[in-house]
Amino acid sequence: MAQPQLKSQRAVRDWPFNVKPLHPVLGCEITGLDGHRPRWEAVALGDCVLFHVRGTRVVQQFPELAPTDFGTSPDGVFTQPAARDSMRARLDRAEGVLEIGDRLFLASDALAQWMAASSGNGSDRLWRQLGVLDHPGPFRKLVARERGRGVLKNDDVTLLRVEITASDPSRLVVCR
Repeated sequence: MAQPQLKSQRAVRDWPFNVKPLHPVLGCEITGLDGHRPRWEAVALGDCVLFHVRGTRVVQQFPELAPTDFGTSPDGVFTQPAARDSMRARLDRAEGVLEIGDRLFLASDALAQWMAASSGNGSDRLWRQLGVLDHPGPFRKLVARERGRGVLKNDDVTLLRVEITASDPSRLVVCR
């Protein structure tokens, strides 16, 4: 009797020994919230993106990727310890000054590509839409609608929205 074979075993066996999967990374720290100059500092390797939005205008996009810059083999974190120096050398850094009412949107690759394309068309509709999401249901509907229109790749999507307020927030919503 033949042994059942897991598909993942075949994928691992066929993977070239000197190439390991890359994992894009985006990290952000917000400081100065208790003072008069709040700011963000971020690092990135790969195609996850931070959008700093004031009102409905993008103040800064980090990293600055055009919709055509996203691909199937982005830069990222290797699983091999020997690649650490190379990864550190390619790590991008950016910072920005925040004001009350500003929003930071941190997005994974497929969603970031869609956001970069939607933002680039000159409409403020995107930021109004994303700025009011307060429940996973509407987020899922938005993703399904944009995938159905063929403008959002069918890939995992992650969005983190941070809003800078004058007082403590009234709620915290986590969408997955």
